[in-house]
Amino acid sequence: MRLVFERLWMDTDGQFGLQVSLEGDGFGATHEANAFADDLQTFGKNLQRFPQTISDEVAWKYESIDDKSRDWLILRAYVYDGVGHTALEMAMNKSGTRHVRATSQFSLPVEAAALNSLGKRIEDWAVDNQEPLVFETGPLR
Repeated sequence: MRLVFERLWMDTDGQFGLQVSLEGDGFGATHEANAFADDLQTFGKNLQRFPQTISDEVAWKYESIDDKSRDWLILRAYVYDGVGHTALEMAMNKSGTRHVRATSQFSLPVEAAALNSLGKRIEDWAVDNQEPLVFETGPLR
């Protein structure tokens, strides 16, 4: 699994644009989103404590996933079975005319400890995001 966050621009109100890429197990997607450092820090902190229960989910969302006429993105960590195995899901929608429109949704199994480490990396990167965040972990079988 390889996750990359790359800052594209920074606004005076603290909002920044970023490109998010996730790939692994033959799947991959890249999407642009806007974010505030506080929101990503919260996501990172929640990932560090994940999972707390067998039904736990932690997510970061860009825009409402209910509005299919807009671009949106969600990264979600969740527990997928009764013994506590975990995965990272990326779901995205790129709106537009037929030749630019795109949707994608896939999940990659990731050890909970790796998601905890990813959370710390995201929390730190949200504050100092000059360089891309690249997080890689080996495949689970």
